[in-house]
Amino acid sequence: MVTQLEDQHGGLVSLNDPIDTTTAQGRLVFRIFASLAEFDRTGEPAGSNS
Repeated sequence: MVTQLEDQHGGLVSLNDPIDTTTAQGRLVFRIFASLAEFDRTGEPAGSNS
């Protein structure tokens, strides 16, 4: 979703969280949150072959 917004020169700004994907720091925070959510769902990190 964020990649699609970036391709169209847009961004995501959360009203409740410190996420603003129009900045490098906001993109980092968003990706960390997404990775943590995926780990919580699957019990293993993304890209793991186990």
